[in-house]
Amino acid sequence: MASIIKKPGSKFYHAIYRDHQGKQCCRSTKEVNDRRARRIADLFEKAAKKTTSPHRIRRAFNELLEELNPDHAPAVTVREKFEGWLRVKRPALAESTFAAYRKTADRFLGFLGERADEDIAAIDKRTIADFRDGLELSPGTVNNHLKTLRALFLAAETDGHLDLNPTKGVDLAKRSTKRVRRAFTLGELRAIIEIADPEWKSLIRFTIIP
Repeated sequence: MASIIKKPGSKFYHAIYRDHQGKQCCRSTKEVNDRRARRIADLFEKAAKKTTSPHRIRRAFNELLEELNPDHAPAVTVREKFEGWLRVKRPALAESTFAAYRKTADRFLGFLGERADEDIAAIDKRTIADFRDGLELSPGTVNNHLKTLRALFLAAETDGHLDLNPTKGVDLAKRSTKRVRRAFTLGELRAIIEIADPEWKSLIRFTIIP
C-alpha cells in the first residue's frame, strides 16, 4: 500500500509505492496537504502496478486536478474536442474547407476507434505518426490531414486540455520527386499520327518501327 513521507528540506510530501515488478519507488506529490498527497500516492501506485486501465487512471488524475485547481480546464475527449472545434470554426469557413476538416475528423476518429472517447491528453506523438503512415493517399493529401490535426491540437493546447501537443515533431509526408514516364499506347500513337503533318508522320513511324 502506498504511503507518504516528508524528506528533509522539502515542503512537499513524497509518495512511496511499488511498481508491477515489486520495485520501490519514491516520487514527489508536489502537495503539502497530507490527505491530497495520499490520494496522489495511491494513483501513482495504481498506475505503476497497472492494476487499473490507463483510461481510469487519467480520469482519476483529472478529477483530482479539477478538485485541487478549479480553474484548470476539465478533461475533454478527442471526439468532443473535434466536434466543438468544428462547430466554432464552421461560420468562418468555406464549405469546401469545412468539408475537408470534417473528412480529417472522420478519418482520425475512425482510426482511434474506442480511444476517440478518451481524454485528448492521452494522444501521443506515436499515435499521430501511425495515423500518418496508415493513410494510403498522396503525400499532399496526407499532409493536409496532418495540418488539420496540428490546428486541432494547437487549439486543445491553448485551451489547457493538454500540456504537450502530440503533433509537434511529427514530420509531414515526403513528396515524391521521381516522375516515371510511360510509353504512349497504340491508341495514343494513332491519334498523334492522325493530326501530324506528313513530315512528322514519317518521323513518328521511323522512331516506333524497328
